[in-house]
Amino acid sequence: MNKKKSIILIMYILVASLFFGCGDKPEADLPTNSDKSIVGSSNYIINRATTFETVADAKGIVMKATTTGGVESVAGFAIEKNDVRQLATAAGGYVTTGELRAIIELIKAESYVSDDFSTINEQVFTKYSEFSVGDYKFSTPQATTALDLSNNMLNTLASTTLTLPAGSGVSATEFRMFVTVTDFNDNYYYTLSISPATSATDIFVENLSLMKSLSSGTNYTGLNERLVSTTDSFSGLANNGNQADFLFMIDDSGSMGDQQAALTVAANDFETSINLAGMNYNIAILTTGDGADGVPCTTDCYDRSVQSVGIIDNNITVFKSQIDDLNTAGSPTETGIYNSEQALKSISNGDSVDGLLPPLGFPRDNTQLSVIILSDEVSQYTSRAAGEFNVKENLFVRDNILVNSIVDTGLCGANSFYEAGVDTNGQYDDLANETGGLVGNICNGGDTPDFSAVMQNIVLQAAGAYKLSNRYVKPNSLKVTVDGVESTPSIKNGYMYIEGTNSIAFFGTLPVEDAIIEVYYEYPKDINLFEND
Repeated sequence: MNKKKSIILIMYILVASLFFGCGDKPEADLPTNSDKSIVGSSNYIINRATTFETVADAKGIVMKATTTGGVESVAGFAIEKNDVRQLATAAGGYVTTGELRAIIELIKAESYVSDDFSTINEQVFTKYSEFSVGDYKFSTPQATTALDLSNNMLNTLASTTLTLPAGSGVSATEFRMFVTVTDFNDNYYYTLSISPATSATDIFVENLSLMKSLSSGTNYTGLNERLVSTTDSFSGLANNGNQADFLFMIDDSGSMGDQQAALTVAANDFETSINLAGMNYNIAILTTGDGADGVPCTTDCYDRSVQSVGIIDNNITVFKSQIDDLNTAGSPTETGIYNSEQALKSISNGDSVDGLLPPLGFPRDNTQLSVIILSDEVSQYTSRAAGEFNVKENLFVRDNILVNSIVDTGLCGANSFYEAGVDTNGQYDDLANETGGLVGNICNGGDTPDFSAVMQNIVLQAAGAYKLSNRYVKPNSLKVTVDGVESTPSIKNGYMYIEGTNSIAFFGTLPVEDAIIEVYYEYPKDINLFEND
């Protein structure tokens, strides 16, 4: 072959590789089953459990679902942000969180909600698109339906005066709501799902899983984006497969009496959620005080619970008694991240020494570990560590640990330990966001702190025993079957998709050992065009 022909052939190969890639020819795209609807400049994947209606004036759709008792009990919408109001400034380093808090303030100012509106927790995701999710509870002055409330909120956030269909279904005065702000393709989107949450019924428990799916920012897709589908298959795990370990890192300084008492109360909801998941669990309790840095400690040491009772094995009574015994006489130097880090060091994971917990068999092998940091003050990491804490490169990220921070998120107002404008949680919320954990509001409940809901959420996100093979799952596209029978999205008796760990968790009647579990879902084919993490 002459030189000219060789050059032409090489050029052809190079050009062809740009279009078709290298290596084996990819399999043909599998067909996708999901419907989509245009929301502003993007598509939103429709959940099969809902019916929807396009609302052109709001650049989006309204959604509702018939669940509990055959009546409508879930409502919501997905809309593109309009230009009437300027985009909010970042909060906690994320514009989506700042915008989320801004639109919640708009809702709180309306007469259709009462003054007890509270933030349970927030969570930030930066896979595929950046989105911030808030979990809220509130009451209303008069009994109403989820659909009527959703319609009111749509008009508030879309700056419209649309006349929408009146709501039918379950009427209540207590509600739970998920609101998401998504930054996708240079546009911002609001997604909301709402349900009655009357304490005397199981309505919200029945609806939570569906609401989580509806609110995921990952459900947005580009107008010309190609989706592919796949089915992951699993065998049911022995002993239900749900096993999780929890490290509680508790601030035991003088200002924490009410918060420790609230944690004891919330332990009952913690146990309820664990039972729903059929979860085998271990708990270790440490504090933010003295002793983790090797300096001799004789009283109120950070490891006094572990020295007293060791690792708590499936015993909520011992957990509550240990929280009660902590007291608030600990050190005013509070280093929750540092103390956790020192206690979890492991030679088998590459550290030079073992910390306090690995020699005690904690965490267990192949078990999801969640750290829960409860503190009303900022992280004082450098007070005991030799250098600054690196939020992106650390033991927690390395070992796939979910860190959840129940802290002053800047929403405490007069109940805050700090003056207005101070960055109240700094490293704690940054680490939670980096590891896929929750950022809980330590001031939820005002003068009587209430951690019941956030404790439930922490258990739920640790329950995912079945990890999906593709990272960018569209939650509304999921279809889950167990031995050929379709499972419903429900934490009462069904499944839930856990976004933070990209996994499926089962609740209620759990798959037996060796059951055939199949999970159908869709994901973007050209993720390299959209990934922003």
